[in-house]
Amino acid sequence: MNHMNEEERQELYELCNLLGVETSYLDIHGNVIKPSLEVLFSILSGLGVNDLSPVGMREALRCKAEELSLPIPPVAVSTSPGYSFPLGEVWNTVRCRVTPDDAIQCSSWEIEGADTLEISLPDGFPWGYIRLDWMLEGKKGLKEGSTLLVYTPGTCISPPDPSLWGTNVALYALSTNRNPKGVGDLRDLSDMQEILRSAGAGFLGILPIHLLENTSPHGISPYYPVDRMLWNPLYLPLDEIILFHDFPYLRNDLECVNRKLNHTSPGRVHYDVAWKAKREILSRAFDRFLEQEGSTRWRDFENFIKLKRSHILPGAVFQEVSRREKRSWMEWPDHLRKPREETFLSYLEEHRKEVLFEAYLQWLMEVFLEKATSQDGFIGFDLPVGASPGGSECWREQDTFVFSSRVGAPPDDFSPRGQNWGFPPSDPWKARYSKYAHFISLIRQNMKFSKFLRIDHIMGLARTFWIPEGRDAGEGTYVRSFMKELMGIVALESHLNNTIIVGEDLGTVPDVVREGMVEHGILSTRVLYFEKDPDDGLRAPQSFPQRAFLTLNTHDMPSLRGFMEGIDLKARWDMGVFNEKTYTDLWEERKVFIASMQRKLKEWDLWKYEDGNDSYWPFFWALMRYLALSPCAIRSVGCEDIAGVSVQPNLPSTTGGKNWVHRLPPWGEEFTSRLERMNMIIRGQEDDAGKWVHT
Repeated sequence: MNHMNEEERQELYELCNLLGVETSYLDIHGNVIKPSLEVLFSILSGLGVNDLSPVGMREALRCKAEELSLPIPPVAVSTSPGYSFPLGEVWNTVRCRVTPDDAIQCSSWEIEGADTLEISLPDGFPWGYIRLDWMLEGKKGLKEGSTLLVYTPGTCISPPDPSLWGTNVALYALSTNRNPKGVGDLRDLSDMQEILRSAGAGFLGILPIHLLENTSPHGISPYYPVDRMLWNPLYLPLDEIILFHDFPYLRNDLECVNRKLNHTSPGRVHYDVAWKAKREILSRAFDRFLEQEGSTRWRDFENFIKLKRSHILPGAVFQEVSRREKRSWMEWPDHLRKPREETFLSYLEEHRKEVLFEAYLQWLMEVFLEKATSQDGFIGFDLPVGASPGGSECWREQDTFVFSSRVGAPPDDFSPRGQNWGFPPSDPWKARYSKYAHFISLIRQNMKFSKFLRIDHIMGLARTFWIPEGRDAGEGTYVRSFMKELMGIVALESHLNNTIIVGEDLGTVPDVVREGMVEHGILSTRVLYFEKDPDDGLRAPQSFPQRAFLTLNTHDMPSLRGFMEGIDLKARWDMGVFNEKTYTDLWEERKVFIASMQRKLKEWDLWKYEDGNDSYWPFFWALMRYLALSPCAIRSVGCEDIAGVSVQPNLPSTTGGKNWVHRLPPWGEEFTSRLERMNMIIRGQEDDAGKWVHT
């Protein structure tokens, strides 16, 4: 490979460019990084270029160029009720059939001697998806295909409240007097929602609650799900389910579960213990429910399966096969390795009770999510950028994923070695030719209960960083997607589902992505720790953009108290990510920045009092006033910061027992009082500073 002549190398680069594989990119410091030829060849192979010889690459170039020369693309997005496709030559005959997504009406027509295809939608036509089937007949023969027409408003909906504020939390971390041990659940979510609503907040954002393997280390990460279309039954509230089914005899079992959990150490989640105990009770509840087959509630369950058949039945079969096989789906028997309708039905017939139990868990999750979000939208959901290669999503959609690579991020100041997130990328070409069926289903499912949807690594709509399997995180390169089409779909679904969209645009993000976010009304994420002025001090609060989600930190960063104590830097030093000099330099830099922040807050008259015992609360309340002065559409503060604890939910690029396990202290009157005070500050209704008494 390294002995390619100049002509062959240029052909390689041309093929990469056609397929969207970047042969160089800029790192976070603006340096040009060129991936090795081995990396480029590996990624091309994953994209379907099977013959990597010079002759093979020339043939791949020819085929891709011919494919791209088709005058009508597989997907077309428009914000006006009209589409125009220059055909490039005069075709003798153009036949078309247009069918709206609801298939209620369609129209067909034929044009002779056309060099342009014009499609006009009638006045008042609703936003949505339209199928265009087309056939072109001319001197060069016959060309035919189908196109997804996306008729979109172009921009996502905006937050209705200019003073919208709230808090973010990991659901597993919620701890209450009702549920002091184990795992936070959907009842805790409802209760916390009501506390926030009463205090004047506008939302409660949660980390992803998708189906996980419920084992450690990777299986407990909310950002490493088995399936982003399915929910994690670990969050089911057992006491509520007993009431839902009216199965009072299960209360003794629930008391046994609580006794088991009381023997676990406080302050952390014990996933294995909690899920094993919960599953036993849920299994008993299903046994009794199965006896009620034919009842009204059972028919509701059956209708749920029918309505969501495309992912519920495959997901249930996958879970049961995985439990029996105890190995990767890539090693399953041939008849199970590929998801087929006849396979699902056959397996359901052979293992009816077990498969229906898995579907039952998903039904209960949707029942209680519906209950928790039945009032005006309040919960903000989070969509991870990928899924576990060994999970049901990758099994179900295996033809669109590239399993020879993994998605991650190149080295930067945040992760000097780069990041490998462990899941396979989606082939952007196959996704496009499938009319983005999986992508549309995915965001629609995750918008169902959402006030806002945070899309993790929004840059993935434009490009993702591919790392060939077996290579270090820094040995990859970017592969481009079709950003305008994907963002147009996101904007459409935002309106159809009345959901605000927040994009996580941290790290090495090209300008074109942020420009696309502005164009499509996707809120940018702004993290206080990174927001510095040209002199490396805290930037003025009024300088933030309006269409932004402003927060002190994220789940990958320390809480405010942890930031002040440098716990993240110390952890990286202890794990060998930093050497002692790097740790010392960064800690000194951190202390200078914190001192600068506090000095600025005092200059701006936002620091209202001193506390000789603890500098945290004066700093916290000064930052609340800082958030209040920003014009950002959404202001968010983590529950860890409101509780004043020094934790970091996750230390990126590390695994082990410290990530995704912390629990918050149970909230009480002090927590509620802080929320009420935050509301007064955000809405500009704070009393004279001298009259505030520190809580």
